[in-house]
Amino acid sequence: MSRTLLDYLTKRNPKIIAPTPEQSTFTYSEDWETVEELEEWSEFNYETLISRFGDDLRHQVFQFDATNRCEQGGYNQIYDERGLCDLVCMAITAPVSAVLGPLFITSGGRVRLENAGCSPDWGAGHEKRLNANGRAKALVLGDTKFKWTPASAVDTVRNKVDYSYEDGPMRDDVRPFEQVQYYGAVYGCRHVFIITEKELVVMQLHLAPDPVRTSPRPVRTRPPPPSYQRVISSSTISGQPTDMSIDESDLKPRIGLVKYKSIPWSAESGLTIKLALYCLLRLADEDGNDLKVEYPPLTGDSMRVT
Repeated sequence: MSRTLLDYLTKRNPKIIAPTPEQSTFTYSEDWETVEELEEWSEFNYETLISRFGDDLRHQVFQFDATNRCEQGGYNQIYDERGLCDLVCMAITAPVSAVLGPLFITSGGRVRLENAGCSPDWGAGHEKRLNANGRAKALVLGDTKFKWTPASAVDTVRNKVDYSYEDGPMRDDVRPFEQVQYYGAVYGCRHVFIITEKELVVMQLHLAPDPVRTSPRPVRTRPPPPSYQRVISSSTISGQPTDMSIDESDLKPRIGLVKYKSIPWSAESGLTIKLALYCLLRLADEDGNDLKVEYPPLTGDSMRVT
């Protein structure tokens, strides 16, 4: 059956059944920088994106029913992060990737840099633009988190004391933001995302006015509790000294601002998760994905890459 691309990307997601487990723990690495500032990415909204991509979204595409098939197969019953990754692959990233060619969004291995020291869950790229390892050059990077609440992380960053949230009771909720911020700094990507069983959080990373740290990074006020150290997850964080020298780590781009937009898993009209991912990849491809302090408006084309 054929319908518009917009209809295809706004079809409902599978209804998730997720029993409440014990409190989740999140991967942690000393290599990650703290999140300096968080601000809502208000420009990333339905009206702006339709203005930008509306003509393409009116094209007819073949529809296939990933949502009902996932529910019929029981893939919407989620007990851990691995199960959520499986569902996201079948119900979200595969349907989006299918209508993006020659762009794609698949597992992060397709865009991985061997010596980067990190392996994002999800990676988007262009099949003909390759990196030094002969894989596609990363345009957008993402991670999956189960039982993570972004609102708590945002509150923790905004309520920091003396420029630090490390003594705050909910500081570990910020680790997922730190993780994808690190991906963006290492891979030189301005767009990253985190997907949970409740929402998608898309982000635009901005360099600090002084973008390269030439002095040692500030020491965290205290280490994370034992339950949060090197937690095994589907994103493997490599801490071996051979992955990145001390000098290279110190000279990583410094992210001064993370703009974010949250899209509910349950959205069935307006800005949905699949539509948001589709548009995020298109923006990264057309506007460039290099890190800067400021970027032109999403509807402007004065700096658009052709």
